[in-house]
Amino acid sequence: MNTILLIDQDTNILEMLQTSLARAGYTVRIAVDGNAGLRLAHTEKPDLIVLDMLLPGLSGVELCQELQKDRDTKDIPVFLISALTVPPANTPWRPAPDAEVHTLRYQAYLPKPLSLKQFLSKVESIIHPQAKFQQATGQIVLLISADNTRRESIHHILKEHDFNVRAYDRIIKPLGAFRAAPPAAWIIDQALLNAGVWQALKQVKKRHPALGLIVLQDEKSLAHPPKHLDEIDALIPPQAQPWQVAVSIQQVLEHRNIRERVDILSRQLLEFNNEVVDTKNTLLAQNRELDFMNRRLRKLSELKELLTGMLVHDLKAPLTAMMGAMQFLTMDPDNTIAEGSRKILSEGLAAGKQMQRLTETLLDEQKLENNKLVFDIEPVNFEEVLGTSIEMMSSLFNMYKVTVSAQIPPDLPLLQADPMILQRIIENLLDNAVKYSPINETISVLATLKGSMVEICIADRGDGIPPEQRDSVFDRFTQLEASQSARIRGGVGLGLTFCKLAVETMGGEIWVGSLNDVGAAFYFTLPILKNGEEAFQMS
Repeated sequence: MNTILLIDQDTNILEMLQTSLARAGYTVRIAVDGNAGLRLAHTEKPDLIVLDMLLPGLSGVELCQELQKDRDTKDIPVFLISALTVPPANTPWRPAPDAEVHTLRYQAYLPKPLSLKQFLSKVESIIHPQAKFQQATGQIVLLISADNTRRESIHHILKEHDFNVRAYDRIIKPLGAFRAAPPAAWIIDQALLNAGVWQALKQVKKRHPALGLIVLQDEKSLAHPPKHLDEIDALIPPQAQPWQVAVSIQQVLEHRNIRERVDILSRQLLEFNNEVVDTKNTLLAQNRELDFMNRRLRKLSELKELLTGMLVHDLKAPLTAMMGAMQFLTMDPDNTIAEGSRKILSEGLAAGKQMQRLTETLLDEQKLENNKLVFDIEPVNFEEVLGTSIEMMSSLFNMYKVTVSAQIPPDLPLLQADPMILQRIIENLLDNAVKYSPINETISVLATLKGSMVEICIADRGDGIPPEQRDSVFDRFTQLEASQSARIRGGVGLGLTFCKLAVETMGGEIWVGSLNDVGAAFYFTLPILKNGEEAFQMS
């Protein structure tokens, strides 16, 4: 038994086709969207796929393309049914002016609304191409007329126009066949249109609104128009020729076909519009939720920054007191401290200064991000600021057994910068270099004039920073992975973020590389003081 896969979102069409195909002896599988149809095509391997062009999920065009890509489904014949105009098979086609060119591969096509007779005939011709069918393949027309001569002449001309005509001389016989296989048009004598016939006609039209009704008038009925005139598609006067009846039927069916195709497209457009509205409402709801979460996150971030600032600010007082006490112990001449204890105090004092730099960096970074840190720009001697920084950090260098080598040109121009901020930048970069320098190594500090800027380099001789990680070293709280030998002590990843914000605020740039392909080298630039330029304040 042959299997046919029906894919259409119109459940009424699916029900009608499934019933007709099942009666014809086929096994039928159905799907209401393109994705489900593709899955069934892979699992069922049907002998024929019947599909509409307008489908939710995968469209008919996309579904045809997917079927052609798979070797298991590319040879399954495709039968298109659609209210849309379909291009000829196997020819290049552009669905829209700005769309890509596609080639539709299919074996048959019928426009909606469908003629069941034509549909079944095409299905048979695809599945059994060697079989020969003698009967007409056109649309079914039910002809009921008591006038034998008129009925025979109309029957003959309609068969010539490829209509499948079922002719009767009275109304009783056609009713059973009428319910089983509704015709496309019904031609009937006006004299036979009694109340019972009208009732039967209304019931059928309720299920098949595309049914056309043509009424044959005679000499007696010309003076009495039939009831329910608005339900009649055409009135044929007694003097009309049989060919005029055929033309009238063709016009009625074409008009009905166009109307039904418009109705189908309108329903599908309405469904798509409803889907768009639902999607829009969903996106709006998600946008409102994201907006709420964003406001909440901003509030939490503000609270976190406030709390961090308060904690850091409160740490400064006890930290200053602790450092003052240790400094007093090391400097008081009346205290006799063993050399080992003095070394421990010096290391503790160095660690305290490092922590003091960290707290100040965190506070100033918050001010920078909130545009609240004021820069006092003035002429600055870089060598003097560097010397002050090295002296302040000498205990740290001694504790980790590293030295600093500075190469500063004697004629280096004055910089245009905030001296306190510049000192903090240098100390943060030196602190970072100490962190990654092996024992008994040297940290290099270089300054070079380049146009209107001075380029400063602070380089260690550690393992360096991989190129793929260099863009993220200035991100807040970034901790790069390094070997255990290289990582002598840890940090929290705040100093480099502060350096970037401060350097860029003073008109320079900062980046990371390596010096002579060894270790990590941090470069930054600052503008030189031009002749006649005065100091100013920047916030």
